[in-house]
Amino acid sequence: VPTPEQERRRALTRQRSTLVKERQRCVVRGHGLMLAQGVQAPEGWWRARDWPALAAQLPEWLRAQVNCWREQALGYDAQVEALTPAMEAQVAGLPSPVGLGALTAAVLEAEIGTWTRFTNRRQPGSYCGLCPSEDSSGSKRRQGAVTKAGNPRLRHVLVEAAWRLAQWQPDYPPLRRLRSAQGQRARKRMIVAVARRLVVDLWRLRTGRCTAERLGLRMNLH
Repeated sequence: VPTPEQERRRALTRQRSTLVKERQRCVVRGHGLMLAQGVQAPEGWWRARDWPALAAQLPEWLRAQVNCWREQALGYDAQVEALTPAMEAQVAGLPSPVGLGALTAAVLEAEIGTWTRFTNRRQPGSYCGLCPSEDSSGSKRRQGAVTKAGNPRLRHVLVEAAWRLAQWQPDYPPLRRLRSAQGQRARKRMIVAVARRLVVDLWRLRTGRCTAERLGLRMNLH
């Protein structure tokens, strides 16, 4: 059962995640309005540096509608920025793998709560829904896609973190199979395997079962 402090930390990370999604929803709707009129807006069209030049190209009626979504996006963005320092403070001084990022580490710590809740290496992957499904009978064993039965927020940030490790820590042992994978489908399957191994290795680190050197991870302090 989460403690009141753990619930507070979890609520903060979930609130920020919700605000990010709402901001993106507004950005996409504004972009869609312009695209329907043949206007290809740049990626950061709603931010102050790009909006004046873009607004000058739009007819008045379209500019008014797009600006409505832009103002909402800016409002959500301000709320996201206000919550970011508090999330980063939650993991201040916590050693984490290079490339993981303070915000990702904050989500992981908040959603896991207590790493000692897991007693073996299979449990972290199962909790995140990153374990393969299984249809076995007798001597036959068939494994399928991941179950996705665990915490969806953890699964999302772990897969993102695995892609970043491919850039920042290419010598991380689980990434060897990813580099040898051929085709998009195979790479997606391999990155899920890397994400599963990553959460297991984080459990080993947080519970003192292994060192970063033995796991092939370079660490830094947030």
